[in-house]
Parts: sequence; structure tokens; C-alpha cells
Amino acid sequence: MHALLFMLVILPVSSASHKFSIVPVTSPVQHGEGPIWDGKTQSLYYVDTFKATLLKWKSLENKTVYHQFDGDSIGFVIPVRYNRNTFIVCRDRYIDILNWNGLHNNTGVLRHMTYVDHSWANNQFNDGKVDANGRLWAGTLTRNKDLSVSSGGGSLYMIHGGCGLTVEKKLSPISISNGIAWSKDNRKMFYIDSETRRIDGYDFNLITGSIGYQRTVLDLANYPEIKGIPDGMTIDTDDNLWVAIYGGKLILQVNSTSGEIQQRITMPATYVTSVAFGGDNLDILYATTSRLKLTPEEILQEPLAGSVFAIHNLGVRGHSAHHYQF
Repeated sequence: MHALLFMLVILPVSSASHKFSIVPVTSPVQHGEGPIWDGKTQSLYYVDTFKATLLKWKSLENKTVYHQFDGDSIGFVIPVRYNRNTFIVCRDRYIDILNWNGLHNNTGVLRHMTYVDHSWANNQFNDGKVDANGRLWAGTLTRNKDLSVSSGGGSLYMIHGGCGLTVEKKLSPISISNGIAWSKDNRKMFYIDSETRRIDGYDFNLITGSIGYQRTVLDLANYPEIKGIPDGMTIDTDDNLWVAIYGGKLILQVNSTSGEIQQRITMPATYVTSVAFGGDNLDILYATTSRLKLTPEEILQEPLAGSVFAIHNLGVRGHSAHHYQF
């Protein structure tokens, strides 16, 4: 695939200027989401939400393979710890197990486990992450037929266990459950309900999985020049948050303690959906994007919208993604 190279120069908080590059590494999909890096295979897993498709970009081969599911949507997938080629799949309202070696298209075997939001037929999983103890934190929203979202119809769950999964509701009501990240010491959890346009911080107990006192880390109402809503999120080794701004053509670097915006990265796609660190040294920031809401005329102006972008030379590193622990 021919990759176009975008060079940007930004001025961070420090006096030194910082040059980085943004490179598209995949072909566009309709609505890319849920990136997670697998260091063992040097691959990035992500999903095309409303095509109910899991994709695997193999960086060493620059090749993408996929597995498509039945149903209307897929929120994300999470590799299972100590179980090679096994994944937790959250699609529609269902939590399933997928066995797939990622070598060929549509060769996985799916096994159903359980489902959530029993009284909300229009709900779907949207985003999720695993904490350092191997528990899955997964959130939902209520999706209407026109793909709009109803306020207050979703929840954030903590899921753990083996064949008999335990599902605990942690936050409700939630409108658009999105980005989740934990501080390096695992004493803070950061969370986004996109409709609020905030990043909230919670006290976090790694042993019990309990969350406590809530505070606002960043409120985009204080930045009227920033359009869109906060979406997916990750955190670097300095405890700075990296936040995709859906509809704002931005990725923000945010100090998780002070809430200060330290960098604004302008992207070649309006709808940036999520971010994850990857690469040999976990120093490449991968960003998924969407073209779902673009008109044909807008797609001509943003032909790479829907691609996964690799952002190099940011001068920071991320953490290895946690895998689900049965």
C-alpha cells in the first residue's frame, strides 16, 4: 500500500520544538475503533464497528486480515492472557470467546458466553480495557436505528471470571461509554462518558476493583475552540493521557494530574475514534478514524479518513496492553 507522509511541527509546553510524523498504515474502513497492540506478533487489532469486523494489521508484513461476525456491531476485542489466539469479543450486547490464529480471513470459531443490558435491546458495547489484574471494564450505549445515541441508556461494567463470567455494574446511567485508562501506580482510573465532554478521574483499588471519589480532569466546555467529543483514550509512562477527539480532527495530550492540555495534534481525519501505543518500544501512537459521518464530498477532501494512522517521534512511550485473565 502506498503511504502518504504527513509532517507536522508542534510547540509543546517546553521551549523545545517537537517534530513528529503521521503515516497512514491501513486502507480506510467505515468506522475504525478499539485499537490494541500485540507485541508478540507485532500486530495491531482493531474493529470496523458497524461492519461487525475484527481486523489484524501485521506490521512486519504490512498486511491486514479480518474476521467478520454476525450482528450489527462490534465494540472491541481483547486478547486472553496465556491463551494464544484466544480473544474476548464484545459485539452488540454479547460477550463471546473467539479462537482465531489471524492467518486467514473468516477462519475463527466463536463461542457465546453471556450478555448485558437485558432490558435494552438497542444497546451495544462501545469501548473497553483490561486492568492490571486481568479484569475487563466494558461500557455500553443505546444506539438508535439512525445510529444516533440516546442519553443515559448505557452502563460501565467490570467483567471477570472464567466459564461462568461475573458481570458487575460499576457506573450507570452512562450515555456514551468510551475511553478508559489507569495511572502507572494503578491508584487512579480515568474514564470518558463522551456526552459529558469530560475526562473524569476515580480513586481505584486494584485488589478489589472498587472505584471511589470522582473528580473532573478535563472539561472541554472550558475550550470552546475545540469541536467534537472525547472518544478513546490511552496513557503514557509519564501518566499523560492521549485522547481522540471525535469530530474535532484532534488528538490531545493531557496531564492527568493538572488537566493541562500539553499538545494538540491535528489529524488528517475529522473523526478520530481511539488511540493505542505500539511498536517495538511502545513509542508509536496508533490512531483509528472514521468516515461514517462524512458526505461523499467530504470524503474527497479526507480520502484517508477511516485509516489507522501511526504517529512517530512523539518522545513518549506507552504501556503494554493488559490481556484478559480467566
